[in-house]
This record gives sequence, structure tokens and C-alpha cells, in this order.
Amino acid sequence: MRLEREDCSGFLVEIVQGEGGVRALDANYLKAAEALCREKNVLFCVDEVQTGNGRTGTWFAYEQFGLSPDLVLTAKGLGNGLPIGATLMGEKVSETLTPGSHGSTFGGNPVAYAGALSVLAQIDDAFLADVRAKGDRIREALAAMPNVSDVSGLGLMIGFTVKDRKAADVKAIALEAGLVVLTAKDRVRLLPPLSISRSELSEGLQKLAQVLAG
Repeated sequence: MRLEREDCSGFLVEIVQGEGGVRALDANYLKAAEALCREKNVLFCVDEVQTGNGRTGTWFAYEQFGLSPDLVLTAKGLGNGLPIGATLMGEKVSETLTPGSHGSTFGGNPVAYAGALSVLAQIDDAFLADVRAKGDRIREALAAMPNVSDVSGLGLMIGFTVKDRKAADVKAIALEAGLVVLTAKDRVRLLPPLSISRSELSEGLQKLAQVLAG
């Protein structure tokens, strides 16, 4: 790897490319990118807006690759539907934004903060282990479906290809069956609630199998 510009101040990467097909980046690539940033004194920044707060089975996806980012961006799952985001700063930039140096019109929303605190209180080692187990359960089920290939992702952030169907068609048929799935390029994307029960998960997988077999 190399940096084309010597005046680059930061390198921002999304560990799992959500809109790119739910593809986790190669571990060697990520470590090389981090090392290059350290060599060039460039901030190594990670976008965890979609992957953070337990979605991939750890607090943040970067933990699964042994990375130490200077900046981490998080949102979405942080507020469980309420609009909130946060930037976590490593030691290198910890003193860049000090109290009073930056303001935001809605930055002090007490309802959003209360929601985020409630979410954070639910996430512990047992919760994260449960997310990983449910993700494994989905992958096992997908592996048994003959028309499914190229399953990817981490935790409860999963993507796959359907051999004989367009992803958009699968999405439409699934919705008619009462199952909400997403698409990412030519792939089907699954992002179930982290709190989904085992019975709900089994029901959803059964519907998905029927949709793909129909």
C-alpha cells in the first residue's frame, strides 16, 4: 500500500462494507493500512456507524481484527432508532475537542441521550455472545439452503447471493410473506434486531427458506 498524497490527514475505513454487499475487509489489508497510517502520521479512522454497538458480535468490528483506531464513528444502533451519533477519540487526538470548543444544535438532546444510555446498559459479554450465536445459527441455516451461496458478514450483519433470483425479487417476495430483508447491490442483506428471540429467529429462517424455494 502507499499514500498518493503527502498532505493526507486521515484514512477512513468501514470494516464491513454494508452497502458494498456486507463484505468484511481482509485482515491483512486492515493491518497494513493501520501500519501505513502510523508510519506517515496519518489518523487511522474507522466507520462503525452500522457495525458498532454489538451488531457484529463485539462492541465494535475493529476489535475482531486487532486494530487500534485513532477515531471511531458510531451511530444507528447507539440510539435504537433515536437520532444520535458519537465520535470516540483515541489518545492521539483525545485533546483535540475540549469542552466548549465545539457546539451542535441538537447535540444535547436529553431524550436521545437517555435512549443511548439505555442501549449501552443492555450490552455486556453475555449479550454479545448471544449475538454471535444467533449469527452462527443464521449462517448454518443459509448453508443448508441449496440456492444460497457466498454468505458473508459478521455477527448479525449477514449478506448472501441467491443463485437463481435477483436480490430485489427476493426482497419483494419476502415482504409479501411477512419477512423484511434488505439488499446490497446484487446480494440479500440480513440485519435482524440484536434482541431477536430464538423463536422469532426460527420463524424468520423458515419463511426465508420458503421464499427461496418458491
